[in-house]
Amino acid sequence: MKNKRKAMGLMSRLNRKMFSDREDFGQKTIGRGQMKLLDHIINNEGLSQDQLAKELGIDKTTVAKSVKKLEQHNLIERRSNEVDKRKKTMFATNEAKAIQEQMLSRREKHTSTVFEGVSDDELEMFSNVLLKIENNLDAYYQQIKERREFGRMIVKILYDDPMSYDKLFAKLEMDEKVFKEKIDRMLSKEILIIVDSSLVVNPEWIERKKRQRKNS
Repeated sequence: MKNKRKAMGLMSRLNRKMFSDREDFGQKTIGRGQMKLLDHIINNEGLSQDQLAKELGIDKTTVAKSVKKLEQHNLIERRSNEVDKRKKTMFATNEAKAIQEQMLSRREKHTSTVFEGVSDDELEMFSNVLLKIENNLDAYYQQIKERREFGRMIVKILYDDPMSYDKLFAKLEMDEKVFKEKIDRMLSKEILIIVDSSLVVNPEWIERKKRQRKNS
């Protein structure tokens, strides 16, 4: 565990040192997230805002804010879709493409500096370790996604129709061990409660969710 904490701390420090939150290009300052979007737009011109969010796996609201800033910087322009005039697609301006060239040049110099003195064998080993970590993270976040989807489904089923554990299990037709683990988790988090032998969505949990939505 000590080595794992040390590795996590090292990765966090490296991330802060290697990647600046912002880059200056003349009078323009572009955030790292905005640069990621701009790169993708330059390489995939004609995307809609929704397509951009889906391809990069970024929340639509976050994408909308970043796209607005890029448009204000005159780095992208929106054009009406040739097939559906109501839809807007995004294209990079010449200024954006010039900035991308500067960024690529900076990245090459930065990469050479970062990996100076590191052999190809060391880089391969390092890359393999990072790949394992990435796969672990992907699996972890997939579990969270599936857990949330299951939770939403259960809440939707039980909200207006509380039922017994056995009846719910029969309705879903899934692996019993997995079903039990997920339901037990929802009970432990007090999302569900048991009333007269039936699983019920906890009214207090519902009220908490309503307050969270109101305050967000």
